[in-house]
Amino acid sequence: MKYHKFIDHTLLKPNALINDYLKLFKEANEYDFCSVCIPASFIELAKSHVAASIKLCTVVGFPLGYGHAKKEEAQKAINLGVHEVDMVINITKLKSQDLEYVKNEIQSIASLSPNIITKVIIETDYLDDSEKITMCQILNETSAQYIKTSTGFAKSGAQLADIELFKKHLHPDKKIKASGGIRDSDTFLKFIEAGASRIGLSAGVKVMEELKSSYMSHNIK
Repeated sequence: MKYHKFIDHTLLKPNALINDYLKLFKEANEYDFCSVCIPASFIELAKSHVAASIKLCTVVGFPLGYGHAKKEEAQKAINLGVHEVDMVINITKLKSQDLEYVKNEIQSIASLSPNIITKVIIETDYLDDSEKITMCQILNETSAQYIKTSTGFAKSGAQLADIELFKKHLHPDKKIKASGGIRDSDTFLKFIEAGASRIGLSAGVKVMEELKSSYMSHNIK
């Protein structure tokens, strides 16, 4: 299995340096990850350093989700050349039962371009199971392709139980991205086995090296 193509190689720290991004791009090229997930201000830098086989992904409304210019953010990122947009929902609107607002906001971004993948970050740490199920139902009614667990900025990140919950309530054509707190190959594999199609993490190199080491150890005669 091409595990490297499950990985969105991610750097979203507010105090990262340019050299950190250049390192991320070099690693992405070396391991041929699925994408690099970066702030929009570094899209142009990525375009000049990332191989054509690797998608450019950025975040919108990140990390708190309550801004009102997400559509404009997404459109500007698309104009700059991204292939994927990971948007944070307005959590207050969801918890206040303004479900039309949440749905319309998601669709406003998902409909910007038929060539763009939209992943919807619901920040599972702040939601109960009924709210997570509601988000699955909302996602089913939009053209967004992915539900995503977390920003990585909340207290807890991806949980296997949430992936299993999503699988029960999402349409078969919808996909799952797990992110937040996945730092080793064992955890990485568990999320894939549970049904995640993408894994967002900053420890992509560590995970791939652990998988390589495990493969080699199991094939030594």
